[in-house]
Amino acid sequence: MLVTSPPYADAIDYTFAQRLSLYLIGYDDFQIKNISNVEIGARRKRAKSTSTINWAKELSEALNIQKRFLSEKGFLSFVLPHKDAGRNIGVEAITANLEADSYELIFEVDRAIRQLKTRQSWTSIKKEIVQIYGKKR
Repeated sequence: MLVTSPPYADAIDYTFAQRLSLYLIGYDDFQIKNISNVEIGARRKRAKSTSTINWAKELSEALNIQKRFLSEKGFLSFVLPHKDAGRNIGVEAITANLEADSYELIFEVDRAIRQLKTRQSWTSIKKEIVQIYGKKR
């Protein structure tokens, strides 16, 4: 079973946000910059008008690699930004990719991101969607 919450489009510079952890495990500035250059969905890429389209394509490409590790009866579970966040193109790309490979949606639920104890006013993402796919039988 694949369980993932792939990077959200234009949301966070994930590599730079984790650079102290990367330093701790031995990465240097050059290596961190190389990782950040191939990062999917980075916030710093949002100035390009094609950033969400590129993000959706990159999600689909990454999914093709991940599917190779699944057994024929394997399941895929995703936590994705809700359609309200304007990032529905990623959900659509994943759905199209999986349906083309004979997967079907078997479970879906919306999930509100709780904001009681932390200030999350910096993020536009207030809801997520959880999906589980399995091969058509």
